[in-house]
Amino acid sequence: MHGEGRGREYARAARSYSEGGNCADLNSGDSSSRRSDRTREREVYAGAGNHSFSPRKGQGLNSSWMADRVASFPLPLATLAPVLCIAVVVLIAIFLVIGIGSCVSSADNSSQGDGAQADQMEISYTPSIQAIDGVSDPGTNVQGISLADSNANYVPQLSEEGATQVGDAISAITANNKTVGFAFIDLQTGSGYVYNLDQRVYGASSFKGPVLIYGCQQALETGKTSISRVNSSAQDAIINSDNTSYYRMRNAFERSASESLSAWLSSMNISTTLANDTSFPHYSARESLKLWMNTFLYLSSPDSNKEITEWAKKMFSGTAVSMIRSGVDPTSNPVSREKAESVAQELLGTLCTGKKTVEVGEAKKTKTSSADESATVYDKAGWINGSSDDAICDAGIIEEDGKYYLITIMTNLADGETSRAEVSGLAAALWDQRSTLAPEQGYKQV
Repeated sequence: MHGEGRGREYARAARSYSEGGNCADLNSGDSSSRRSDRTREREVYAGAGNHSFSPRKGQGLNSSWMADRVASFPLPLATLAPVLCIAVVVLIAIFLVIGIGSCVSSADNSSQGDGAQADQMEISYTPSIQAIDGVSDPGTNVQGISLADSNANYVPQLSEEGATQVGDAISAITANNKTVGFAFIDLQTGSGYVYNLDQRVYGASSFKGPVLIYGCQQALETGKTSISRVNSSAQDAIINSDNTSYYRMRNAFERSASESLSAWLSSMNISTTLANDTSFPHYSARESLKLWMNTFLYLSSPDSNKEITEWAKKMFSGTAVSMIRSGVDPTSNPVSREKAESVAQELLGTLCTGKKTVEVGEAKKTKTSSADESATVYDKAGWINGSSDDAICDAGIIEEDGKYYLITIMTNLADGETSRAEVSGLAAALWDQRSTLAPEQGYKQV
């Protein structure tokens, strides 16, 4: 009975559809017809779910049955399905292309990075006084030199423009049969330029700087005397270059030092005659370079008393006359007497009763020609326009962005505004060539 009833319902539905029936017609039937329709729909889909999809006779792709089945799908899904499939395929292809490109790019970058590392020059260099003895004097030729290990060194060469500028600066100084010797060294690479390295000239007050370091190492560090006892004379001798204050400072150090000035000079393989060649000896650019290499090593050593080194650095950074500072910063003006007195007053600080301490501030900064860089110059110059000796000399340390350079310029020019400008011009020409003191491809310390 159930089978016959179901067959009759199928027959009625088929006749209705073939006679042009539609959804409205189907919905216009009574509730019994609607229940029959719903029952029939469930049975059709239930039957399809019990068997794999394989059209039977009369149910091919071109049959009305298949058309009915396709028509029974919701319209949006039937329309969008192919589009969605294509979109998915395209997205997968894009992701694959991007992924492969990223892998290739990463590999290229890694390869380039490895290549850059491999191209860096290896440099083995530790600043030392002894290495300076091994440099040959080139005479009146500017020579690039290296203080680094001979197996891993870099010998610099002036740029074409730099060679012209340095040559012009030398010519300006030597035009009237005057003499100049200089050295400019990069303390990171050990590379530098030297000229007339062993020509001695009258050093004038430039020797006051090394004498201060002699006192720091042999009298203050050993506790033989204190900063408070020599502070006044030292600051006037270094900042203002006062000769009377220099005599007092030197005498105080020599009386209390652990070793004599002669022995101290001898330890650096510097002639002991400098100790007794008046209070302001004749000496060369090589000897000056050694004295300031010693100064750098002392001021930068973690074993040095920081209070003493900061005290010395403060004075060297505030010298009232500095041709080097003017060369590093062409826009700077000589420090006025008022400024020098201000630095001296700051140096005086606050003497703590019963303590050997002096409060000092940070060394002042000098802006270089580059707006985003700054340099600090620690130096001591000397100058004289005398009856028997003429001199304009300057030597010291330049610090820029954590890098250090030594520079010394020794001339027998008679002191004057023009002569000072000529020495500053040479300092500027050398400073502008500092980039050539390191390999263009970069370097690494070994």
